[in-house]
Amino acid sequence: WRDAAEFMALGSTSVQVCTAVMHYGYRIVEDMIEGLNDFLDEKGMSSAMELVGKAVPQYKDWGDLDMNYHVVADIDPDKCIGCQLCFVACMDGSHQCIHLPGMSHEEKVAAGHVAFPSEVPDR
Repeated sequence: WRDAAEFMALGSTSVQVCTAVMHYGYRIVEDMIEGLNDFLDEKGMSSAMELVGKAVPQYKDWGDLDMNYHVVADIDPDKCIGCQLCFVACMDGSHQCIHLPGMSHEEKVAAGHVAFPSEVPDR
């Protein structure tokens, strides 16, 4: 529902779902409707159409973005449940951007642990 809400806030009047339904089944549609309805209630909106276009005034052209803005993942190993979604979400560079306590990146490279962060436990 979050992705749908973001698209709607940028002006979309319809959204579609494919992969999530294949992965989670059709029950995800009900979860999306419930999540979006809860979000709209929280924001004081009575219909989804009130959300459409709300974020457009904050939209910036690519050239106006701060290209020096940098975000680094900060994973608390005490809260980690071992779902490994951090690795899946950052498959192309997780070995570079997911910094967990323990070995430094250089030590991981030397030990051959660059394909998967060994600190993230298996479920």
